[in-house]
Amino acid sequence: MNEPRLRFGVLGPLVAEKHGRPIDLPRSKIMRGLLGVLLLAQPQALSAERMLDLVWSARGSRTGRGTVQVGISRLREWLTEFTAGEPGLISVDHDASGYRLSVDPLAVDMSRFRLLTAEAEGAAPAERRRLLERAVELSRGPVLADLPHLALGDRLLRSAHEEVRATFLAFAETALAEGRPHEALGPLDAMAAAAPLDEPVHAWLLKLLAACERPAEALARYESLRTRLTENLGVSPSTEVQQAHLAILARDREIIVATPSAPCLLPPDIVDFVGRGEQVERLVKLLAGDGRSMATALVVGEGGIGKTTLVTHVAHRVRTAFPDGQMYVDLQGAEALPADPGEVLGRFLTALGVDGRALPKSVAERAERLRSLVADRRVLMVLDNAADERQIRPLLPGGSGCAVLVNGRRRLPGLSAHTMQLTAFDAETALALLRRMIGHKRVLSEPDAAREIVDLCGGLPLAVRIAGARLAARERWSLAHLADRLRLERRRLDELSAGDLTVRASLTMSYRTLDAPARRAFRLLGLLDVPDFPVWVCAALLDIATDEAEALLDALMDALLLVCVGTDACGNFRYRFHDLVRLYARERAEAEDGSAECAAAVGRALGAWLALAEAADRGLPERVAADIDGPARRRPPYPPIEPVATADCLNWFDSERAALAACVAQAAAAGFTDLAWELAARSLSYYAFRGLYEDWSHTHEVARRACMLAGDRLGEAVMVRNLSCLRMTGVKAGPGTVPARIAAALRTFRESGLRHGEVDMLGMFVFSLRGGRPLDDVLAMADAAMDKAEGIGYELGQTRLWYMRALAHREQGRYPDAIRCAERCLDMAADAGTAHDRVLALWEMAAACHGETDSARISERVREGIDVCRRRGERLLEAYLLLSHGELHLQAGRLTSARAQTEKALAVFDEHVILFGRGAAHRLLGRLHHVENRPALAVPHFIRAERAFLRLRNTLEQAMTLKAMAESMYANGQHTAAERTRRRAHTLFVRIGNGTEAAAVRGLGAL
Repeated sequence: MNEPRLRFGVLGPLVAEKHGRPIDLPRSKIMRGLLGVLLLAQPQALSAERMLDLVWSARGSRTGRGTVQVGISRLREWLTEFTAGEPGLISVDHDASGYRLSVDPLAVDMSRFRLLTAEAEGAAPAERRRLLERAVELSRGPVLADLPHLALGDRLLRSAHEEVRATFLAFAETALAEGRPHEALGPLDAMAAAAPLDEPVHAWLLKLLAACERPAEALARYESLRTRLTENLGVSPSTEVQQAHLAILARDREIIVATPSAPCLLPPDIVDFVGRGEQVERLVKLLAGDGRSMATALVVGEGGIGKTTLVTHVAHRVRTAFPDGQMYVDLQGAEALPADPGEVLGRFLTALGVDGRALPKSVAERAERLRSLVADRRVLMVLDNAADERQIRPLLPGGSGCAVLVNGRRRLPGLSAHTMQLTAFDAETALALLRRMIGHKRVLSEPDAAREIVDLCGGLPLAVRIAGARLAARERWSLAHLADRLRLERRRLDELSAGDLTVRASLTMSYRTLDAPARRAFRLLGLLDVPDFPVWVCAALLDIATDEAEALLDALMDALLLVCVGTDACGNFRYRFHDLVRLYARERAEAEDGSAECAAAVGRALGAWLALAEAADRGLPERVAADIDGPARRRPPYPPIEPVATADCLNWFDSERAALAACVAQAAAAGFTDLAWELAARSLSYYAFRGLYEDWSHTHEVARRACMLAGDRLGEAVMVRNLSCLRMTGVKAGPGTVPARIAAALRTFRESGLRHGEVDMLGMFVFSLRGGRPLDDVLAMADAAMDKAEGIGYELGQTRLWYMRALAHREQGRYPDAIRCAERCLDMAADAGTAHDRVLALWEMAAACHGETDSARISERVREGIDVCRRRGERLLEAYLLLSHGELHLQAGRLTSARAQTEKALAVFDEHVILFGRGAAHRLLGRLHHVENRPALAVPHFIRAERAFLRLRNTLEQAMTLKAMAESMYANGQHTAAERTRRRAHTLFVRIGNGTEAAAVRGLGAL
């Protein structure tokens, strides 16, 4: 028989091979689930509804047949790639009965398993045992063990599990009858570990142990099973188990005091173990090994991350590879008094058969005795919760056939071991654990609350397990109720407690291992709301030098209370707390340091951010507005690390972007209003340079509100000014830019003698009042402001005022004057303004352009501006200029180019959610459709544009859009709607005093 070119395994974690070489499976759990159930069902078909229940069990009610079709399509694509060059090996077919996997039956281990068990029926006893042993050897664990999201209660998976179970029991029975119980002991022991409450399996395990002359271990197993049944189910062992127990007692009454020659000291395996599939397989492969050298693995991670759960599960997976014993000890490394190595050695030696009276006295002698005793044996050592290398070294065996599995909260560089660090569960794995604990139905009925619970637990396995235990014990609680309780940060650690499981107790163990300086660093760092931070923040917070701070951060990382998440753009390491660890640190700070010290520490850190932000801001090439400093205290780190070059300044801001936004919010909430508004103000030019308008708006609005509540008039005025600058770019800037607040800010600057701020606000006042007052009044205000700007030599203020004049002239329909003022703005912006000022000037020039002579000249300048934006990576500013270019190309009749540029600009505006840009782009697309004699396609674009400008309260752009819409409606035969739209446009033009456009609109109906 030819060997199949493909092989798939479902009897354990899902695996695939091609020509004997392992193949990487799809990363998507859904695709792996589809492949797994189709392989398991093969050659039967599965309907779409059945597959929804199997693979999408957690959210089946929110999916439909289309979801299955998409998943099957992607699976087919993967299979095509998997069998590249060899078509026809495997396919997913569909007929009236559903989806079916077509593949050589011998390619699937379940099919080979069934063939062997079928052949064993009716065979002679010896041949039956041999065939059943071959079938059992195909099993690598529970069916599809690495796909916990599947509906495990479905009859497909349930029947497969029962088939495997029945075969294992038949093999045990046959092996016992043939006098070869040792052959079945390992496989049945592994199945018992995976099914700790399966009484028939455990009954046969007791029989096999007794037949292998291991009655004492059999009795110990019986006691463990009886305890589990009582505690978990409230029942006594079944008749079958009790009969096996009595048979052992009857066989030899003296075995009660006998010493097992191959002890198993492992705690029970975890019934609801989920996730960690890759780590489990790596550890199993390492520990089982080839027996030529001792394998040592170290699993490290913070408290509650699931280290003990993982090593216990792995130990049970590899038990059969170590028939001479599986030792286990909790070394209590996180306790105040870790376990004494000498005492542990005594327990190990006694378990291995050494008479207690003959135990050596010293630790060294006991270690030598252990090594000699297991030198030629296959023994597994599980050292749980280790403290350090000194505690572990005496416990290490020397034999090549032994293996050691260690876990602890610290890395152990002095231990020669393969080290694996665990991280928190991802959302899907955490949800799988929650489902295992409380049932699929409860999670399925409240999916959003379930996700919020695992999110609030930060994916920490212990926290998720506690949340699940609380819900399991309180069936009347909704998941939303627990989510509500966890949402309150100050109560979250209190809520994450169930019985003897508490997140707080786990973290306390790690905290106690720190010395006093590291504890203080841990506590005070937990006060910061930033997502991550560099070493200089720790230095400022603690008021120490950076090299001292670095040593303290290393200590926290060694204790796995802090993680390094990489380097930033400046080359600095950045550090982060897990959310629950941060809450614990903050809790300890409030209890041990007091509010005054906590506030002072936070103030020092925020002052350091401000000092460096100020230094980096000075190195940026452009200013959005005049610098206005407040009274906040700067606290530069020691030694100084100020960025100097422009690239360094941008890198610094890029690295601290998320932290700065968090700092502004924390300063505002803590009452440090001067720090809040100065941090926001010093980030202004960076936000403008990078086009980070959402950050600009959010930080400044948070700081403005804090200043308003605290009565900090200067801070509020600066924030209103900066938000008004944002509004000029077409971004909606919130309530901080209403005319009354602008007028109040103007008064503050004027009364404070801050003339640059006064000029800025005069310009913003003109901008806010345009269209609502006669042109002469607006221009008079602009002239007055210009006089002040020229008087103090404020060129940036003059640049903006030339833009205000251009905008005012365009709103009045005075297009030549608008172009003249915009060009003056552009010329000045080349020296004194920002890229935003240059783009605003070019925008006005293009919008006011109505002649061929001007069009060619302006188009060239716009093209130059686009090139500059592209070189600088200013995608948003480039999008504005692409629209201007599209407008000029439309006037020149270059429609294809105009459409391409407009659509490209619209994509950018959609990405950044810029309402003004969206409106302008849709209006231009509508005009293009109109020119191409497709008025019916034009109108929807105009409707979207008019809604955008209405939301922005931009009367001029709304009126221009209504005018264009009326033209298309007339062309499309919608005369009633066109007339109504024309009248609305005319009313708006009259309101802003634009006689030129009002006259043009008035004549539309006569066309």
